Amino acid sequence: MGGKVTRAAGSTGRAAATLAVMALILGGCGGKASQSSTAGKPAGDAPRPVAVDPDMVTAVSTANSATPISLKFRIQKKPVVGQPVSIELSFLPAAGAGVVHIHTAFQVSDGLQLASERAFDVEQPEAGVPLEHELTVLPQAGGVLQITATVIVDSDNGGSLARSYAIPLIADGPPAA
Repeated sequence: MGGKVTRAAGSTGRAAATLAVMALILGGCGGKASQSSTAGKPAGDAPRPVAVDPDMVTAVSTANSATPISLKFRIQKKPVVGQPVSIELSFLPAAGAGVVHIHTAFQVSDGLQLASERAFDVEQPEAGVPLEHELTVLPQAGGVLQITATVIVDSDNGGSLARSYAIPLIADGPPAA
């Protein structure tokens, strides 16, 4: 397979891509998984898709096309001003996309401080196997806040594709004294 990432044309392409992702998720074997090493696996074994936790929410992408990676998240507790909040992230490389490298960088809106590393990289991710990452933020103001994850995906055909994903937070004011 060439691994070339192309834009889906019209709603038919988006519908087909959505159905393919849903089939991939529903066809998984369940449970929580993280990026694992391919060392010691026979070369002929195809990676088995693993289901992403159904309680996770899909991050919103600004792209109007199929993407070689999807992002889901779960906020551990209700965000409150002045209290750190952990966010579980799950990146899922699409089967057949030929993803060889992923670079992810985070940016936060005003009123939110990033308490984790600003960026990370993954080499040779397995298609259909979720990559888990934990992000910690510190709300400094109440209201609607946002984390933007910019994901750059390099494919085996030498091409690169960038996508931005929005992760919204609604922070309550500081606890009453």
